[in-house]
Amino acid sequence: AKSPVQDIKQRYNIVGNCDELNRALDTALKIAPVDLSVLIIGENGVGKEIFPRIIQIIAVERRKIIFKKYDISFDFSLKYWSEKLNSLEKL
Repeated sequence: AKSPVQDIKQRYNIVGNCDELNRALDTALKIAPVDLSVLIIGENGVGKEIFPRIIQIIAVERRKIIFKKYDISFDFSLKYWSEKLNSLEKL
């Protein structure tokens, strides 16, 4: 079985296999689903531009999975709170 880092390397045609690169890709995988700002720094010509793209695409993919998984509970909770708000407005 391929590791997630190896999968990312294959998907984005990333060549190289050093600990620093693997750690950077692993970090990108970990932070992708988190809603935060990220500053990517490094020397010119090292491929920094690929990391925002990887983070964004993985974040979108993971959110789709989360939404599919929790779609039913979200609908129920939305309906529940909508009914609660309506009942409060009638008071």
